[in-house]
Amino acid sequence: MSWFGLSGQRSSRHGAGTGGVGDGGRSGFPTIAETGRNNPEPAPAGPSSSSAGGAQSQWLPSRLEDFVPRVIFYPFIGQSFVDAIKCAEHTIIATAYCFDHEEGCAALRQKAEQGVQIRILLDHGKWRNPSCMMQPQRIEALMRAGVTFRTLNVEERGRYAILHTKSFVFDGLVYMGGSANFTNNACVSEENLIFVRDQQIITDHLAWFESLWHGPGASEITTGTSRT
Repeated sequence: MSWFGLSGQRSSRHGAGTGGVGDGGRSGFPTIAETGRNNPEPAPAGPSSSSAGGAQSQWLPSRLEDFVPRVIFYPFIGQSFVDAIKCAEHTIIATAYCFDHEEGCAALRQKAEQGVQIRILLDHGKWRNPSCMMQPQRIEALMRAGVTFRTLNVEERGRYAILHTKSFVFDGLVYMGGSANFTNNACVSEENLIFVRDQQIITDHLAWFESLWHGPGASEITTGTSRT
């Protein structure tokens, strides 16, 4: 079974870059070793990292530019959360519906302790009544590390109106979005993540984020804030 990458070229199931020689010879998404709870079965071998030699190797991103443009699928969702967070050096902004990815939260906490400025906007209703058991504890731990959280309440638009976007912007350079919630369950589900580095997309997304962050429906969460 195969998938189409952003370029429309066929690639392996694991994800795709733009492919071809212009993309460093990558024909698809190289192997990421993801084991443990978030990967119930061994990760299959990724496609060749060299169009000439055909040798397989692990993809170990060390900077944000390594992620773009790229679309990612199971079983690499969780590791991509973590790797992208670890590459950020200055700022991270995020919007989330559900929020409890264990390793991702640990990476965010480490970045906050290193001085990276992190702001996260959550859906108000899902914050009050979380479906992820560990979400309240993980948010509390991140706030103690210096992460700023706000919730957004858009219920005045309609009974079922919610904040449903799942997005990150790292250092104002790289956008990550897609279907995947920032949760452990997303790592074993059929989801996608798309990484883009496009100045217009980043500018528009940051403007949208700031309008919500400072808008009338936003409320800041502080340590010990009641969810009722």
